[in-house]
Amino acid sequence: MKSQDGGEEYATCEAIDEKKERKRFAVINETGRTALLEDSVPKATKRSTKYGTDVFREWLRARGRREDFEELPAEELNELLAAFYPELRTTDQQRYSKSSMACIRAALNRQLNNPPFNRNICLMKDFEFVSSNKMFKAVLKKAKEEGCDTTKHYPNITENDLEKIRNEEAFSHNSSVEIQQKVWFDIQLHFARRGRENVRDFKAFAFKQDDRGQEFVEINHAEKSKNPPGTISDTNHTQKPRMYANGTKTCPVRSLKLYIEKSNKAKEKERERVQPRC
Repeated sequence: MKSQDGGEEYATCEAIDEKKERKRFAVINETGRTALLEDSVPKATKRSTKYGTDVFREWLRARGRREDFEELPAEELNELLAAFYPELRTTDQQRYSKSSMACIRAALNRQLNNPPFNRNICLMKDFEFVSSNKMFKAVLKKAKEEGCDTTKHYPNITENDLEKIRNEEAFSHNSSVEIQQKVWFDIQLHFARRGRENVRDFKAFAFKQDDRGQEFVEINHAEKSKNPPGTISDTNHTQKPRMYANGTKTCPVRSLKLYIEKSNKAKEKERERVQPRC
């Protein structure tokens, strides 16, 4: 806007505010919002969803039915599920465990409600699926009678095996590779409560002392949980896991400190090597 004397042009307050607002807020289209939702789903959940839907499609194909079940009316889908649950078997013709059955049903429910289908239905609670859920419960009862309702876990490492692993000859500090292997094992043993999932995110370590003056290590990492994933009410374990020092030659805290020290020295040497000389 020009002044009355024909001088400089000045922007109005409204134009300035509008310009600031455009810079402040990002513009995200529908594709970007969908991608954001997909990225919030853990990889393990995506694999579980794919597995459950693949099993159901395989059953539909074997029964000569259409495989694109996502578009079926609720009543027809209910009838299919009521027939699917009792016939569901593993590749070696065994019944699924209770937890596996629940995972497959949950996978189908996610597939129906995730983009691009967005059905907004619930296979577990909606009235249209009462008969299939009754069949689901009957199948679980039968599985319990046949002893198929237990979850199989990998056996824990025995104390004798741990003693062998902690032996100075098994994990020494003679080379950087051996130190790295020992630190990796210690982190897995003390902090990896969900297998190797998210282990590569364990990067920030806090060295502390408890009320008795004993040294320990915590991870400054917001561990993701599964129930429910990524919500505001999502609470992790009430206490973070700790790795305590034990004063031995194979002390895990001592090994971690040595590994961090050597890693920092290696990084410093690399920076010096690539730094251009004047």
